[in-house]
Formats: sequence, structure tokens, C-alpha cells
Amino acid sequence: MQSNGEEPARIITKYRLSTDPLRNFDRTEERARQRYWSSSEMVNALVPQHEGMLPSVLLAMSTMAIIHAIVGYLGDPVGACRQWSGVDRAQKTRLLAHVYSVKNVYTGLIRAFAAYHITNPELYSLAQATFVGVLFLYGTELFIWKTTGPKECLIPFVQSAGVLLWMYIQRDYYLAGV
Repeated sequence: MQSNGEEPARIITKYRLSTDPLRNFDRTEERARQRYWSSSEMVNALVPQHEGMLPSVLLAMSTMAIIHAIVGYLGDPVGACRQWSGVDRAQKTRLLAHVYSVKNVYTGLIRAFAAYHITNPELYSLAQATFVGVLFLYGTELFIWKTTGPKECLIPFVQSAGVLLWMYIQRDYYLAGV
């Protein structure tokens, strides 16, 4: 400590140290607690800080979409395109998996931004549009192109229709101050 030419008394004063080593340890531990977040604090910081469940649901659906996009882009295209198994289905290729993954990325990002900025009317409408897009995609694939079956469409239909209805009903609640 004295290699830089400072006297011990100056070092103690400069760094606000005590002559009692146990007190210095307590102060160091206190600084460490102030500097680092606990896991619960970190989770709370990541969860949208708005009343109601809709932001958390949007964030959860966003996370699922982005995870599915990563799996579809980096993994096996057969697993990523499992829902396209109808009568006139296309061959499950990497290109199809990548296109579907890109759609999931931008859908997930829009929903994530809407979750954190739920009072923004433009983002709220964009998030609603992502659910309309899912209903349109699976509806046309099921009824027009016949590339998927009813069993594969059930969960996307129920999720999208449910959240879209929920967002329509709650629109005034979340956008009241705008």
C-alpha cells in the first residue's frame, strides 16, 4: 500500500476506511449489496411495470415467439414447421423454417415493445395487428391452401382470438390517459 508513497493515515482518510477491519468488511459488503441486484430484483426489473395482466401476457407470448424463431432458424426445419402438415403441405425446408422464424421475430418484438409501452396507442394497435395476422395466416392455411390441419391450428386460433378479444375489451383501460 505504501508503494505509491502515500501514508497509511491518508489512505484510510482517502478511501474512508476505518481502523477497525471488521467495520471495513461490513462497509464493503454493503457496497456489494448496493452494486448487485438480487435475482428477484432482476426479474422484477424485466417484468413490465404496468397494472394488469395484459403486459405480462404479451411479454410471455413475445418470449415464446422469439424462442421458437431461434429454434426454427438454428434447428431442424421439420420441428419448426410441424404445424404445416395438411393435405397440400409444402416440403419442410430450411427456407420455409427461416421465413417462419423471421415472422416470429418481428411479431415477438412488436409484442415485447407493446408490453413495455402498453399505453402507446400505436404499439397497442400494432400488437393487435400481430394477432390478426396470426388468425389470417392460420385461417388461410387451413381453409384456403389446406397446408395445415384443424388440430395444428387450434392453439394459435384460441390464443390469438383470446388475446385479441382481451385487447379490444381492455383498450380504453390501457389507453385512457392518451
